[in-house]
This record gives sequence, structure tokens and C-alpha cells, in this order.
Amino acid sequence: QVQDSERALKDRFGFLVSVSEGQQFSTALRPESKASSGDSVQVRKRNALRVEKWTEMLFSGVETRTELSGERAFEQQMVQWERVYKKQKSKIKERIRKGIPEPFRGQVWPLLANARKLKASKPKDYYRKLVSSKEDPADEDLKQINKDIERAFRTHTHFAERNSPLARALWNILRAYALHDHRIGYCQGMDGIAA
Repeated sequence: QVQDSERALKDRFGFLVSVSEGQQFSTALRPESKASSGDSVQVRKRNALRVEKWTEMLFSGVETRTELSGERAFEQQMVQWERVYKKQKSKIKERIRKGIPEPFRGQVWPLLANARKLKASKPKDYYRKLVSSKEDPADEDLKQINKDIERAFRTHTHFAERNSPLARALWNILRAYALHDHRIGYCQGMDGIAA
């Protein structure tokens, strides 16, 4: 953890780091103010080009994002994704291996995981029922979830306190998954994936 006596920085993901650690970040992780000018210009150009390519791939032929919202926008994006995926499977794989640009991760991961079809196969309020269930996961799963929540992201501003809203939300997600899939339950490290 960052010592109280040290001046602390937040990286762009919300993790607290000491000034000395901030100077050791790779260009991709260090705060913008600490990035070396040569590296950051190159990295920014490369990232801008990647974002441009992903934007074209995901939104070509889709009404502008400001004209659509919610389910309708997601529906059109799904249609576009399926059309592009069928035609350019190898190009998409190549782009994914290079890394999904940060602005699109929240949109692309559910598409890759086929989340919409999985969600449609469950009752509408399935997650809410799992969260509010009086049933608990197996004792060893619950113990491991609690241990991992205590250890998870100690230097992140939103997870620093055990009962912070995001720590509580993460606990709900992990507990719900353990109830959903009794065969797997909870495995150490799921907290990093769920967060």
C-alpha cells in the first residue's frame, strides 16, 4: 500500500501509486503527466488509429450513436457485429490479439461472450433473484469470496474499504455466480475477472 507519508498518484484506472512507483509505469499505465513525451505521442497515435479501425468495424452502417439508445442501439450493433464477424473473422481475431481499445471493451466483451443469448435463456430478473437469495454458496466458496474481496484491489480508490459500494457490488456478483453454477462455485481469482 501507498504510505501516508508519501505523495500518492492515481493512475488512469484509479489505482493509488506512490510517486516513485509512478515513474516506473509502462507508458500505457502511467498517468499522462508522467509519460515520456516521445513514447506517449507514438502510443497515442497508435491507439487513435486502433480506435478509428474499431469504430469503423463496429459502427459502419449503424445509425449514429446519438440517434439510438439502449436496447435498439445494442440490437443494431449486434447485427453489425454478426455481419462483420462472418466476413472478417481472421481480421477480428488479429485485432483482438492486439488488444481491444479501452472505449470498446465494455461493448465487445459481451459480444464475444455471446452474453445476450445467455441472458435471454434466463428469467428476466435472474441476477436480482440470485443476489437476494437467502441461499448461500458452499461454505468454502463464501470463505474464498470474502478473502479475495479483502485482498482485491487494495490500492484502488473504489475498493480501499471493504464495504465500499463497488466492493459490495463485486461481492454480490461473485456470490451470485457461485449460486448460479454450483459445479464450479467460486474459484480464487474470479474477482479480477468480475471487477
